[in-house]
Amino acid sequence: MRRDDPPEPQPQPAPANAPRAAVPLEFDARLTQTKDHAAAHVIEVALTKEGIAFFRTDDATHADRQVELFVRAADFTKASQLAAEVFVRRKKFKGFAPVEPLPQWVKVRK
Repeated sequence: MRRDDPPEPQPQPAPANAPRAAVPLEFDARLTQTKDHAAAHVIEVALTKEGIAFFRTDDATHADRQVELFVRAADFTKASQLAAEVFVRRKKFKGFAPVEPLPQWVKVRK
């Protein structure tokens, strides 16, 4: 190694996961904690449509992230009904059998 060669890069430790965001005091009721990001997004849209303020936080892991939604205690009853409807619809939808392609010997008219 010569003097004018740049030093070899040292391996860097993996970054630590960032802590969850602090939940503001006004959002004192946890509405849901889920790994179903699609359901969480649909709940957020429904809450926004109804004019219910919410706060979303998730852990900073890259896989299997937990999403938590918080609402005000005064809005909890209405918000929990909306969230329950979303989860029931998602469960019903996921309960359908997957569609399998037709066998090659079946002719489909166009």
